[in-house]
Amino acid sequence: MKRHYYRCASRHETRADACPLTSVSAPKIEAFVVDRLREIGLDSRILRAAKIAADAQAKERMPELEAERRRIGEETRQLRAEREKVLDAIVHAGPAARALGERVGEIDQRLGQHEARLQAIQGELIAIESERVSGEELVQALAEFDRVWSGLVVKERCRLLQLLLAKVNYHGESGEVALHLRSTGRFEGEERVAAPLAE
Repeated sequence: MKRHYYRCASRHETRADACPLTSVSAPKIEAFVVDRLREIGLDSRILRAAKIAADAQAKERMPELEAERRRIGEETRQLRAEREKVLDAIVHAGPAARALGERVGEIDQRLGQHEARLQAIQGELIAIESERVSGEELVQALAEFDRVWSGLVVKERCRLLQLLLAKVNYHGESGEVALHLRSTGRFEGEERVAAPLAE
């Protein structure tokens, strides 16, 4: 079984000898982070920050996808119009018919790529909408943290953690874990907690 570890932020960001403890077991630090979230999960400030982060993620991504869908739609219309013109030209092309036929093949390939991307965009938009979390759902999820957490699959657990946390830093020299909580795209603040994680 493969074991995973986290490295000390100071050691990673500055120099190798900056930290006396080189790494910490991933399951230990992950369990510690979840325990801390369980403790602070009823803080209304955290709930607001998580809800704002969830809404911001959706608001940021959806316009990008909509713009891409419009752009691809316009390109698709242009390609279809070009395809019709090329097909009409093939009838009177004589020796150039082969080259025009190749162009039709290129256009068809491009249209296929556009169709696949449009389907992927539609899937992403549906997923974003279905994953939006209401404030009430978030309050309930955190109020019943243990029951909800145990019922989540790994992907759902990751999403919940991403909504709550901007990042987690392990400081080997002090033995602290810093939880950076999300708030409208910036850190709400850093909570540093002593963590007995050394192996």
